[in-house]
Amino acid sequence: MQKISQIMFNRIVFTSYFILTILSFGSVTAISQTTLTAQEVSAKMGEQKPNDPRNDPTPNGKSNIKYRMSPMFGISDGEFRRLILKTQIETQLKVFKILDGNTLQVGNSKGKQIVRILGVDAPELEQTGGKEAQTKLSELVLNKSVVLKYSSFQPYDDDGVYLARVFLNEKDIGRYLLENGFAWFDDAYKYFFSKDDAIENASAQVQAQAAKLGIWSETKPQKPWEYREETNKEITKAKKRSGKN
Repeated sequence: MQKISQIMFNRIVFTSYFILTILSFGSVTAISQTTLTAQEVSAKMGEQKPNDPRNDPTPNGKSNIKYRMSPMFGISDGEFRRLILKTQIETQLKVFKILDGNTLQVGNSKGKQIVRILGVDAPELEQTGGKEAQTKLSELVLNKSVVLKYSSFQPYDDDGVYLARVFLNEKDIGRYLLENGFAWFDDAYKYFFSKDDAIENASAQVQAQAAKLGIWSETKPQKPWEYREETNKEITKAKKRSGKN
């Protein structure tokens, strides 16, 4: 258990350093004046039970961020939220490219990094509404300086892509996408937000649905994570068929 605790603690220390190196090209400030001490984080690492299946980052052989979020390190949902909010950092960077409706490339002359907007999931480009979401995000932030707010405790998703809330002139871009029907609120990340912010994000989606805005003008829009799962299954089947021939 001591070895596991040390590995996890080293990972957090390295991750925090890496993010500050890559993302912190602009002015970086801690959002909260009260941050976790190394001892506090280390203590959380020590609470893990090596034989607890919750410590497995890929339960049943599958990467599952919804499974991992609150059970992480054997802590409660509320405690996880506290850890996330107490390790918030912000930095200001320029947007160089829009990859899809919730993914952008940011940076400056020192380098660039791919970031996904935290808590929202826009349709894939091949889905209905995917191109529209990408276009809207481009109109909002492309070639502009934005503020990123992210947690040094859990800075990236299962794909290794950095997660951040994105603000332009104090406008929450993620919430704007939800309010106007360009994306779903992914409640797998609700503990990355304060309770009030999580409720407002969920409400923004409900209001967009009621008004039939964007993706909600469709009778039954397909959730992007379900689309990705189906696509991945088809790719796997195609590879198996190809292997047999």
